[in-house]
Amino acid sequence: PPSPCVCPWAPQVALQRAEAAHAAAHADVNATLAAMDGRYAQDLGRMARYDALREAAHEADLRAETAAARARAAREGSLPPEEGADAEALEAVAVTARAEADRVRSVCLSQAVSMDAVFTNLVPYFVCRSVSEERLAELDRAKERARADARAARRAYAAAMDALEELSLGIQRAKAAARAARAAGEAAEAAARGE
Repeated sequence: PPSPCVCPWAPQVALQRAEAAHAAAHADVNATLAAMDGRYAQDLGRMARYDALREAAHEADLRAETAAARARAAREGSLPPEEGADAEALEAVAVTARAEADRVRSVCLSQAVSMDAVFTNLVPYFVCRSVSEERLAELDRAKERARADARAARRAYAAAMDALEELSLGIQRAKAAARAARAAGEAAEAAARGE
């Protein structure tokens, strides 16, 4: 049977400390990241604009490839009539789409060349963010371990209390049986003496 000397309070206190450390660290990291977001706002904005431009270049490439595929299908006669099978018109659309994709890609590439300084400036930002996120992840894991330990301690405490109650009931039953046996023995002795 489990030991009746199980104390659930130490793991509960450890859990409360882990939760407090977790909350404080989150507040600290959020404040640090907010300050860094402000400090690096200009470079982060330039990077966001560059990312949007890269996405636009990718979408323009997809549109150009789709237009070229439709023009090819129209030339081969495999384009359904409801999609407009005019091969010359679709070819013109494909050429225009490719020209636009090339223009956006060119703008994106020229922007990429100017982004070197931005990426260099943002290295400390991303290192700090990465370290902070790892710190928070470790605190999350510590809090979950403390929570699991507290649950296990509560279960062990409850099992120990159940065992203690069962032991107490067993003692009470044994005492009651002993009293009943003693009373029966005294009654038998009194009957034997003729009282």
